[in-house]
Amino acid sequence: MEFITTKGASEILNISTASLRSYAQHMEYIGYKFRKENNARQFTKHDIEIIQEAMELFKYQGGTMKGSLQYVITKEIKGEEAADNLEINNENQNETSPFELEIFKNDLLQNINSKINSDLDYHINKVIEVVQKQNQSIDSMDDLKSEIENLKNTNKSLEQKLSDLKTMYSELENENAELRFYLTKFKSMGLFEFRKWKKEQ
Repeated sequence: MEFITTKGASEILNISTASLRSYAQHMEYIGYKFRKENNARQFTKHDIEIIQEAMELFKYQGGTMKGSLQYVITKEIKGEEAADNLEINNENQNETSPFELEIFKNDLLQNINSKINSDLDYHINKVIEVVQKQNQSIDSMDDLKSEIENLKNTNKSLEQKLSDLKTMYSELENENAELRFYLTKFKSMGLFEFRKWKKEQ
């Protein structure tokens, strides 16, 4: 059989651990038995179902939580007929006992704490989201700046190569013009003139 801690059972029931302890104490007072380990209650699925039934009865039929627990446990131990024959003090049915006030206070505190923690988590997550977006933006800007710098360097390198090519082209063009000049000159030279030119060179 699987056993659940007070904290685990309170989460299943959606009530505070303090309220669950109050319910359990009253249940023990009227004869219900819980398994205990190191003096700590261990709840079974059946224990939780009984408390859920009492909570539903209290929610839809009113009265007190004490009365609802007593009815459900009496029905569990002695049967439904015995539970229906319970003597309930009608004058006290609508009165709020210290027991009920304690449970109300515990559940109210739990709901307030839950709301505060929920709101706090929401705002913390928003801050984290904004910071992450900001960091992503910064990273993107850094990447963009780095890419622009790379493009500038590439452009400078290409400009230098273009300049070198232009210089080379100009030099080749000059050499070509000079060769064309000599070629034209050679064509008009006779053999004697060519030998004389070559000797002078």
